[in-house]
Amino acid sequence: MSWIILALLVPFIYAIITLIDNNLLSYVYRSPKVAAAISGVFGVLPAAVLLIIADVQKVPINLALLAVGTGILTVIAYFLYFQGLSTGSPSVIAALMSLSPAIIPFIAYFFLGERLSLASAIGFAIVIIGAFCYSMVEIGEFRISKSLLPVLLAGLSLDFAAIINKYVYSRTDFLNAYFYYAVGLVIAGTILTFLFNKTDKKTIATFLNRRYILLALLLVIVEIMSIIAIFAFNKAISMGPLSLVVAIENITPIFVLMITLAFFKLAPHFFLEAKSPGIKTKILLSIAIIFGVFVAVRG
Repeated sequence: MSWIILALLVPFIYAIITLIDNNLLSYVYRSPKVAAAISGVFGVLPAAVLLIIADVQKVPINLALLAVGTGILTVIAYFLYFQGLSTGSPSVIAALMSLSPAIIPFIAYFFLGERLSLASAIGFAIVIIGAFCYSMVEIGEFRISKSLLPVLLAGLSLDFAAIINKYVYSRTDFLNAYFYYAVGLVIAGTILTFLFNKTDKKTIATFLNRRYILLALLLVIVEIMSIIAIFAFNKAISMGPLSLVVAIENITPIFVLMITLAFFKLAPHFFLEAKSPGIKTKILLSIAIIFGVFVAVRG
């Protein structure tokens, strides 16, 4: 399967997850620890499967430790992201996160020797700038808040995790290495569960109540979708240019917009993005971003 298809699959899945989270599961993620811990612990599913089908013992110990480390770093990034989201405006957070891939080409050049062609670099820039402008549409005034630091650290953490994973995957079998990445997710998620306070434990207990069984099932489905997206993203970076894969992940808001415009008439209360401020501007920026992806990939 082409890395481009996998790279596009990632933001599409995240768009669906975003719509479900915003409408049905938003209160679950009010606690940064609960949100990050759930995402980490669910890493046990791919780890269990790969333990059976992959030859995990073939991974050199240094690469295995790096993969475990990036799994832990990913959960830390999730915690920092949700920490920022709990104290800042979602639109501002999205704008800040859309800029995080901007340093990837420079880091990838120095650590991996990855070079983009001029056309790919131009397309990459169009995608990053377009995604940032898209996120800024709903922001009346950009203010520095205490959410700035954790979000910036989250973006940097994800950038370095992607760089290290690319390094690992280029030196050993992908599935074997991904097992250790999943183990890192589980380790970090498990540690966070031991740090739960009373409110966090109450949130978890709510989902164990029979009255909320459907929501609990929906949460499981969402986390499985997230696992698929994470796997697809890592497989894509193992196959294609890291900078472009990360840039393409940035187009999640476009898929959210496309889905809401397609299904708004069926459920207006669910697909509120279709009547959000600046919808025409968002459509124009979406076209520009899609053009940027086309230029980057063709370059």
